[in-house]
Amino acid sequence: MTVDQPTLATELKTTQQITITVQGANGFSGDVALAASAVDANNAPLTGWMVTLDSPTVTLAADGSATAHATLVIPSQNMGLEGKVKIDATSTAAAASATTDVTVANQVTYKLKVANGVCTYPTSYGKVNSPDPISVGTKVRWLNDGTANFEIHIGSGIPYGFTHQGQSPGGLADPTTEATTAYEQTATAASGSTLIQWYCHNPNEPNVALNSGYFKTL
Repeated sequence: MTVDQPTLATELKTTQQITITVQGANGFSGDVALAASAVDANNAPLTGWMVTLDSPTVTLAADGSATAHATLVIPSQNMGLEGKVKIDATSTAAAASATTDVTVANQVTYKLKVANGVCTYPTSYGKVNSPDPISVGTKVRWLNDGTANFEIHIGSGIPYGFTHQGQSPGGLADPTTEATTAYEQTATAASGSTLIQWYCHNPNEPNVALNSGYFKTL
């Protein structure tokens, strides 16, 4: 049994897919049961990392092969920056296993772009009723995935390391997010019950209530 990514580099708040190939040998045919887990270097479960399989069982013809896919979801909160996805296969033949070693950058990236003078937001980001949890020490990046510049409005963030872009104390060095660049701020303190709000600014956001993103630091 093999995986297509023996090593994987990613970041927080991402979803990654791993392709698993099960190969029969010595005339074996039949069902092979698969189990997937996310574990640390000591093979202890990694809390917060989630792994699912699209098929918990594959069926092989004699000496044939079959594929399945594991989906790894890394949370926005830093629950561990190194680990591995472990795939175990059991059948009437000998058990087998394969692993993907995963390294996670301590950062969360929100991709935005301006289209027809309006910001387009990520498909998944924290909202007022379900804010993204961000750990102290984690960098938050607002990446310009388009061609037109924008600025990021941030509210209630200064005590926790987050400043409105272009303003003091922490946003003057990078007043505009140009194409392919990111506005970056790092969480310095826990915000408790305070939610940090952000949205695209300049161009102005026509629907702040609907499109604002929210996170809290802990």
